[in-house]
Amino acid sequence: MKIKLGNNSVSHDIKTIQKISKAVGPDISLRIDCNQAWNYKDTLKASRIWAQDNLNIDFIEQPVLKDAISDLTLLSENSPYPIMADESVASYRDAINLIKHHACDYINIKLMKTGGLSEAIKINDLAQACGIKTMVGCMIEPVESIAAAAAFAVANKNVKFIDLDSIFMATQDPDLGKYLEIKNNEIILKD
Repeated sequence: MKIKLGNNSVSHDIKTIQKISKAVGPDISLRIDCNQAWNYKDTLKASRIWAQDNLNIDFIEQPVLKDAISDLTLLSENSPYPIMADESVASYRDAINLIKHHACDYINIKLMKTGGLSEAIKINDLAQACGIKTMVGCMIEPVESIAAAAAFAVANKNVKFIDLDSIFMATQDPDLGKYLEIKNNEIILKD
């Protein structure tokens, strides 16, 4: 379950995750996405509180500003949960910089952010060579690019997570009805 945070105080967000975890139970893992809203100190505080509560959290995604590489490095060293870089990685060069600084445990690759498949492949290959798993994510984009991202994700063993939720925002796409139907937040492919 992916949860977006950052519109409220950090204290509020900490409690929100505790409440959600209690409601869904320990078998459902949580994926925290702060969208650059926190700083190093607040992220470390939150992660340590959640770890004390033994919450099942897969990762904390881009908690600090995209250019705060030293903060990402410190978080990767000190957080009890893995840190995922997202906005910090828009290119192969960005990935090299993050990996060189040991600034993340995972990398979120978005085709629209990186400029397409060729750059995404380079980032994923680099991450794989360095022992860093990736996630394939998306922005608000059409079904055609989500299909490309899905194909990329399943074609690469290094991709550990897939987050292609904007397909649920594509119902206005006039061609979408030809290919799939969405019922109760479930995608049903048409024959």
